[in-house]
Amino acid sequence: ALSTGTIERAFDVMLAKQERQAVERLSQRAAEGQTPNESAAKTEEGHAPEEAPGALFDRACMTLASEAKLTARETEVLALLARGRTVGYVADELVIAQNTAKGYVKNVYAKLGIHSRQELIDAVEELYLRM
Repeated sequence: ALSTGTIERAFDVMLAKQERQAVERLSQRAAEGQTPNESAAKTEEGHAPEEAPGALFDRACMTLASEAKLTARETEVLALLARGRTVGYVADELVIAQNTAKGYVKNVYAKLGIHSRQELIDAVEELYLRM
């Protein structure tokens, strides 16, 4: 039998991997210059297929990044911040110095015209709910 701590750590590792993959997809789309609408697949009837909540969240982040003309790296930072992550977490996840992460956060906030992580989360959530 596994301890509760072991199970929780395994779950955290799994969630971190899924989050990393989502951020990488966003970054790749941004680097390719795709807009959120171009990255959404269409069915034969021309309608967008039913999307998972994570995909909608990613699309909301991409839409915001596209509208603000964020770089690929800034898009990665946006996606992490929108998930409620701290600057320290962003620095660790992207393997950059904390001051570099702070610089990216400052650029993201400036380009979006916001002043806090909560405002960023609210902006992504607003787009997410409209999708």
